[in-house]
Amino acid sequence: TVDYNFGMYLEAEFAQPNNGIYRNAPMVFEFNGDDDFWVYLDGVLVLDIGGIHNAQSGYINFATGEVVVKKLPLGTGTNTTIKQMFVEALGQEGLGEYEFKGDTFADGSIHKMQVFYMERGKSASNLYLNFNLPTVPSGTIQVEKQLGNTDQEAYTDLPFAFRVMAQKVIGSEESLDENGKHIEKYA
Repeated sequence: TVDYNFGMYLEAEFAQPNNGIYRNAPMVFEFNGDDDFWVYLDGVLVLDIGGIHNAQSGYINFATGEVVVKKLPLGTGTNTTIKQMFVEALGQEGLGEYEFKGDTFADGSIHKMQVFYMERGKSASNLYLNFNLPTVPSGTIQVEKQLGNTDQEAYTDLPFAFRVMAQKVIGSEESLDENGKHIEKYA
């Protein structure tokens, strides 16, 4: 008598890579499973596969901005974009603080992803996640060398110099701003 009733929560900050391409592939978040599943980006519900149901799938393509939910029977579901979900949630005037590039986030922008999963099965459970988001832990930076329009093999072992300019966080208040983020002070 296995109890298949459980939940899962995942949270991460990630950086939108140039053109939504990360490590030579489109940055994509994929899900397949049953029962309730929701993905929020910056507090906006973007992928909604809620309710009791058999296995269904969905994905968010950060290169194109496409958001797809495939429901059973096959052929049904929804097709929208990240930007359209933000417009529906915040209105066109609410987009002021967000930068978009077409239907997806602007290159280099930082975002928070929250994933909620609830399994309410009595006899089985089904969950598949696949994503290649470059997460950015708070207080860290990531530097990556990318070569383009050249003979990449000739430059793979050469040293490259990087200059990183950042502000030091000298404190974080307990209060949150209107987006639910900690208010930080910089030196």
